Amino acid sequence: LKVQIASDVAHNRDIRFNLKTWYGDHEGLVSQPLVLKVQNGAELAGIILKDSVLSADRYWIINKSLRIADTVTVTIMPGAYIEVNNPVDLRGKIIAVGTPDCLIRMKGAINGNAVYKYCDIDLNGAGIGAQSIENCIISNG
Repeated sequence: LKVQIASDVAHNRDIRFNLKTWYGDHEGLVSQPLVLKVQNGAELAGIILKDSVLSADRYWIINKSLRIADTVTVTIMPGAYIEVNNPVDLRGKIIAVGTPDCLIRMKGAINGNAVYKYCDIDLNGAGIGAQSIENCIISNG
């Protein structure tokens, strides 16, 4: 059995199957539901040199070093989910403005000593005032 899922399937979508198994002459036929939860992710790494948008249809993962250049704005859309497993060198600007009914979620397990305890984002002199962060949940993962 081989199942191929399209690369543009929305993040966090359930795909449901009805799995039937048997052996021999159908003795012991078993039928049960099978649910696959699609995690459609993209990894962010290296240096972001142009304005970028992180949409809610992907699971954004930071596993390697990431720098946001000083002339760059990264906009994080409402409903986006970001996992931060490595410090972020933020020299540009982040606009992360969720809504009360469509929050932005950032999860990290770094225990950083930068501005955000669980997501180590080093502002490198940019100042917290240059950032727009509203209706976001920043948690320890």
